[in-house]
Amino acid sequence: MRKPAGLDHAQASAIGVNFVVAWLGTVDYAQLREGETIAVIGAGGGVGGAVTQIAKSLGCRVIGIDRHPVDASSPAGKRMHAFVPFDEHTVAGVRDLDGLSDGVDVVFDSVGGVAFEAALGVAKRRGRVVEISATGRRRVEFDLIDFYHNETQLLGADSAKLGVVESARLMQAIARGFDNGKFDPPVIAHRYTLAQGREAYEAVAQGTPGRVVIVP
Repeated sequence: MRKPAGLDHAQASAIGVNFVVAWLGTVDYAQLREGETIAVIGAGGGVGGAVTQIAKSLGCRVIGIDRHPVDASSPAGKRMHAFVPFDEHTVAGVRDLDGLSDGVDVVFDSVGGVAFEAALGVAKRRGRVVEISATGRRRVEFDLIDFYHNETQLLGADSAKLGVVESARLMQAIARGFDNGKFDPPVIAHRYTLAQGREAYEAVAQGTPGRVVIVP
């Protein structure tokens, strides 16, 4: 797989997992289309940021949702049309936005677990909800009658199931996005040598903003 134009090797190494699962859930599974609105739960994270970039490149309205405000100068922050805090008022906050009283077309929930009910709550009738994680708890509860009355489509996306050939197809499409200037390089917070591997994992565990890269 070639390195996308304009990225150094550290940046190129940091796009794979995040952008592949973002593309898989957004483009392949939810089939997000130009003119639709997507809510991204966990917009400040690696996957959420990738979803935001992909959705914006498709000509979609992007609503970012996170516990903390997303840096306005970050790749995700520059592409969001609105930000809603993740708390007990998230569903109302999204539906109070202009034109979204009925909800959004697609929800990409990169948090899952504790955010699952909110994800269902902001989806419009026949909206698509993509789940990739189960933060906080694996088992969730929701109102099944509301779910089927809303005709919600629930989709799980797991890029780990992809083989080399299918992953290459996605990576080629993603690389074209970087080549064409539609995607910004990931923010590299720290670069560590292989001997500093322990410190690198500690930085990740501490929630360092941006990507942490080990350079052999």
